[in-house]
Amino acid sequence: MFGAQNCAIIIGMNMEQENPAPETPIPSNKPSWRGRVLAIPVQVWNKIDPKKTDSWLAAVLGIFLRTAGILLLVFAILIIWRMLRDTGFALQSFSVSKSLEESGLSGGIAAFRLQDAIQALKAEAASIKKDDLNVGSSDANAAMNVHVMGVEVSLSSIAFQLRHILGRPQKRITGEFVQSGQQLSLLLRMSGYPNARFEEVCPPGSEEIAAQKLLNRAAEKVLEHTDPYRLAVVYFRRKNHVAAIELARTIIKNRPDEHIWAYHAWGNILFEQGRLEEAAAKFQRATELDSTFGMAYQRWGYVLLEQKKRPEAIEKLEKSLKLDPSNPDAWVTLAMQYIRIGKSASADSAFLQCVRLASGTSFESLAWQAWIGAKMDQDSMDAAMKLAQKAIEKASETSDGYVTRSLAYLLQRDTAKAFEAGMRAIELDPNNAIALKMVTRGLFAAKKYRELVSLTQDIKLKTWQINMAADIYNLTAMSYNNLGQHDSAFAVIRRTIALDTLYGTPYSTLAETYAFVGKKREFYQNLEKSFRLGMRYEAVDWNEAPYKRFQNAPEVRVLREKYAKKQSQL
Repeated sequence: MFGAQNCAIIIGMNMEQENPAPETPIPSNKPSWRGRVLAIPVQVWNKIDPKKTDSWLAAVLGIFLRTAGILLLVFAILIIWRMLRDTGFALQSFSVSKSLEESGLSGGIAAFRLQDAIQALKAEAASIKKDDLNVGSSDANAAMNVHVMGVEVSLSSIAFQLRHILGRPQKRITGEFVQSGQQLSLLLRMSGYPNARFEEVCPPGSEEIAAQKLLNRAAEKVLEHTDPYRLAVVYFRRKNHVAAIELARTIIKNRPDEHIWAYHAWGNILFEQGRLEEAAAKFQRATELDSTFGMAYQRWGYVLLEQKKRPEAIEKLEKSLKLDPSNPDAWVTLAMQYIRIGKSASADSAFLQCVRLASGTSFESLAWQAWIGAKMDQDSMDAAMKLAQKAIEKASETSDGYVTRSLAYLLQRDTAKAFEAGMRAIELDPNNAIALKMVTRGLFAAKKYRELVSLTQDIKLKTWQINMAADIYNLTAMSYNNLGQHDSAFAVIRRTIALDTLYGTPYSTLAETYAFVGKKREFYQNLEKSFRLGMRYEAVDWNEAPYKRFQNAPEVRVLREKYAKKQSQL
């Protein structure tokens, strides 16, 4: 009675009962926060259109590349603009003779050596004046001004060629070496200035030495044309006062923007010569031309101190430091003057300023030494010892800082620590002249002659450290004598005398060296010369070798009669 249809309905109903349909969940008003968070990435990802994404990335990358291209273009334009406006000189290869080529001096090497000679002169001047000729400077900005052309690829070389292509004026320095017999000459060509010719005697085999002398003279000429003030400073340091004053006159005549530097240089030369009234007038003129020129006030103050005009000197020093408070030399001088007029608190304040400014410089040890010495002069040993300990604690971690510590330890009578600090100073700077002088004295007193000559063998002191260099080399020569190496002693002491032919002490060491090799006449001649140049007769220990065997000689009695009495009367 039940048909197929009914049967299917029954079966369907039974199946629905066996597998009931899941109930639809009732929406909640407060969905789970985890569900919402986890759903976000899926929703975002589902909305991303791959085609649109590729277009967006391409657009961003295009903007970035266009921006980078514009920046590179601007940078390139700036470089080209700077190169084209560079008015520096281009050093070109020199023309050299065949003999010089064979000795290893090519045209390019000659140009580089001229560059080095100019740099050496500027280092010797050590002036704070702005550099007017940045030849071969390591400074990144200056490096774009001048380099040797045709030797290496550089911005300067590119700029040189670019200016040439564009027809821009070129400023060149070049030269020609010509050898005729035993005469070597150099013709220096410098754009905008007359050619200059230099000559040197050149025996066979001495071509390179003669060429270097010519290049040194050429470097002076280049500096004379481009920065005469610096060359005047070099001549001043070399005691060539006539040439230095002539350069000052040249600056006043031809370089109106540098008049203050000319008068400043001229004043320093006159001060060195002891012509105080004239020196004061030159410094005064410099301040009249520029009332903010602190250095001129400082030097004017020093002249006034020599003239025993302390109130006026203090006024000028205070004016100098108001204009330039970063000058430690002026601070220490002012501090010493405050001590003289009883202003101890002002002096301590000035000394403190000085040691802070001098920290890490070659002036650091001198600043502490002056402060400590001032306390000792005031009979305040407790204060001096406290300052010495403060110097040990506060000195910088530099070579000069350890020189400061060494001096402080000496004041504390701790020679072992003083020597250790001195050696540390030399370790940090093998050419620290003050440290070398202290340590070599210690080594010589301890009779450690081999260590001393080893220490001083390769030192390279500055040309303006002549006095300290002479003392260091003098002890080196004496050490060689004590080691029995008299040929080495001769070589060192002759080089020492060449540093300053008017310094008496090295002549006594030369006399000793002649005595050790049995040359009595030369011994007496050089010993007499040392006394004549100012070495005291009492400085000679006639009970030590080699003097002991000469102490009763008639020639020595003459020297004693002439110099011992004369010096005792002074």
